[in-house]
Amino acid sequence: MSSSSTALLIIEGAIRLIKGPAYRPGNSELGAGLIALNDMLALWSADQIHVPVVVSGSFALVVGTASYTIGSGGDINTVRPTEIKRGIYIRDSGGQDHQVKLITREQYRSIADKSVSSRPTQLYYEPSYPLATVQFNFKPDAIETVYYDALQPITEITDATATLLLPPEYKRALRYNLALELAPEYADIKIPELVIAGATDSKDALVRVNTLSQEEAQLDPALVRGGGYSKADFDAGV
Repeated sequence: MSSSSTALLIIEGAIRLIKGPAYRPGNSELGAGLIALNDMLALWSADQIHVPVVVSGSFALVVGTASYTIGSGGDINTVRPTEIKRGIYIRDSGGQDHQVKLITREQYRSIADKSVSSRPTQLYYEPSYPLATVQFNFKPDAIETVYYDALQPITEITDATATLLLPPEYKRALRYNLALELAPEYADIKIPELVIAGATDSKDALVRVNTLSQEEAQLDPALVRGGGYSKADFDAGV
């Protein structure tokens, strides 16, 4: 289950891990914290540790086309999603919304006739790399718009107060590891061992999650379990 936060809350939490729960950081500390947070995200991204947030997107259906690549330079030109969430719908020309069910690979493969022309009612997300694929059960018979929510990796945070929908384990990892990044700014304070251990353990957990995601994306589709990126932490309650 994802929960909301902001970069500001993460930065404040990281500084309080260093200075104590009653400490209130000033504006200069918060500004330095945002720079350090973005630097850390860039470093993690280079190490293939991607921090996903829930974002909303949309794209237009093409009549007769049931399959679309998604990612930088794809048919749907956006940051490649880690996962497509439930709650997909298609809006018709009259403004009416029609729900689309998210299905697994097994369910998609069980559709005997994929040549039917109609408004799609089911969507399968194949998290291949570098371009993922969105596949519908029917070939669209009209130009309509698909609306969806997806998990996409953060590239940079420009607004510290903007809402971030993050899986809970990522919030903890960001807060504790940012505390270590900021620690040299407070040279007179010794970082508690619990904070160091929390940063190490939470980052190790993210490495495992991201490694699994990358392995699933690169495996032959026939060998990967259905449902796209299926970590229970992301699916719970959605």
